[in-house]
Amino acid sequence: MKVKSATMPPGSTESVAYQKRSTTMGVFIMLLALLALWLLAGISVGSTSIAPVIVAKVLVAKILPHGWIDMRSVSETESVVV
Repeated sequence: MKVKSATMPPGSTESVAYQKRSTTMGVFIMLLALLALWLLAGISVGSTSIAPVIVAKVLVAKILPHGWIDMRSVSETESVVV
């Protein structure tokens, strides 16, 4: 009785498809991270200059439930502008 190996041969189309999917996912994640950085930079540089850390804090506070992020270090003006 012959037992097939669990590994794919080097010229297999399935391994090529897996590599393409892996590469595509890596590019997608890098572009998503770049988009997030550009979003922070775009909000930070406007009519009023706000530090990217403050922008990130305000955005995360808006997404997460109330009270999870300490907003005492952020002024009301900064929060409204963001």
